[in-house]
Amino acid sequence: MKKVNWGIIGLGNIAQKFADGFSDVENACIKGIASKSFNRLSEFKKKFSIKENYCFSNYQDLIECKEIDIIYITLPHSFHYEWIVKCLSKEKNTIVEKPATINFEQICSIKKIFFKKNLFFAEA
Repeated sequence: MKKVNWGIIGLGNIAQKFADGFSDVENACIKGIASKSFNRLSEFKKKFSIKENYCFSNYQDLIECKEIDIIYITLPHSFHYEWIVKCLSKEKNTIVEKPATINFEQICSIKKIFFKKNLFFAEA
């Protein structure tokens, strides 16, 4: 069975709780993380045994990582749309914390991208 490699953008409290859930999972792991906070990157890396080369201070670098299968976005709401679109445009399956968007036009735009690409997209 293939192991699903997860990436997380934003390493706040929700990301910590989400990552804790992988402790007993055999077919998935947290492979990569991205945060603009050096302290959060360091703490998360240590706590969840993330290899250095999968710790990114730039969100786009995580999205570009070919070994990441699905990305979980836990940024503030106002950043969700931008990073959802970037993930989907790079063929990344994506889950985002609620609300996924802050207006109807944004979700309609995501829907168009999502259906064209045959990717998984969900709001947590």
